[in-house]
Amino acid sequence: MNEDFKNGLASGTRANYAGAIKRLARFGLQIDLVHDGWLSPPSELDLMFWASYLAHVEGLSPAYISQLMVGVQNGFLEFGKESPLKDRHGRPLAGLHRVMRGIKRMLTKPKRIRLPVTTVILKQLMRRLTPGRPGRVGDNYLCYRAMLSLGVYAMLRQGEMTSTSTTTWDPLRQAGRSAPTFEYDDNGEVTAMVFHCIASKCDIFRETVDIVVHRTYTDDCPVMAMLEYLASLRKVKEPTPLFVHSDGSYVTRGRLVSTLQLLLAECKYKQTLYSTHSLRIGGCVSLSAAGYDRAVIAVYGRWKSDSMLLYLQLGRATLNQASRGMANITQKDIDIRGHSGIRRN
Repeated sequence: MNEDFKNGLASGTRANYAGAIKRLARFGLQIDLVHDGWLSPPSELDLMFWASYLAHVEGLSPAYISQLMVGVQNGFLEFGKESPLKDRHGRPLAGLHRVMRGIKRMLTKPKRIRLPVTTVILKQLMRRLTPGRPGRVGDNYLCYRAMLSLGVYAMLRQGEMTSTSTTTWDPLRQAGRSAPTFEYDDNGEVTAMVFHCIASKCDIFRETVDIVVHRTYTDDCPVMAMLEYLASLRKVKEPTPLFVHSDGSYVTRGRLVSTLQLLLAECKYKQTLYSTHSLRIGGCVSLSAAGYDRAVIAVYGRWKSDSMLLYLQLGRATLNQASRGMANITQKDIDIRGHSGIRRN
């Protein structure tokens, strides 16, 4: 059972959590928590002091401190001990929670404004990606057409599409060329694409997920953009990333950002207000503008907020209508509901 418990987390996650125990042990030497080389379970007051130390002495971010706390909890659980982050009734420590909230309020910087790349904007960007375009973007216009349209319609995070560098690729984390598959009707016409997402921010157990996007029959259709891109690639025997340049180098987050912002600037948008996450936000806003409610958006976009909505199972007919609905919104639809994706009164 111990092996099963350890295998419940990915190896990378377990390694990060082990680092949290080492950090606490180093701090524990200063407050007499370590005896004969063993780390004693910290009290709530110990954890409160440690959190403050991490924030104000080591200068760590609130998010990283929270991750370290989870790592400490996991470390004690692996040694068969009770979680030091909960009281004897199994409830979270109120004092620690308050300290963590105070650290977050003091140190968290105002969130950067990120506007959505809606399907209205996407169509404008796609018209800029043509075969006659000069430069690196023109040489790889089919690649970026596929990336941008997939990012909006499948509401992907950049890490679900890009490689970590132009020469290295992790097949256990980044999408490979086999990630997209296609579905056809009785006449042999393509109707939908299934994108096999290997790993994502919220998928710490690497369970993977299949994201279905239907053909929209519009200029920014992600299904057709992906088909055209795949048809342009050379056949290879070994596994390779899904998105690559014509010279064989891999598409990174930096390359995607620079291309996106270049196209936005050409379309007279203030590119500094957009990032790769604008693609995912844009998909959400476009669905809302098309008239779909929070339940559809939450399941379609795999949002962890309102987690109970993830238990809903949308039918393929609804997914088909959602894809087409996103493709046919206008700027007026977006203005009525606002960039937040919530309908205005």
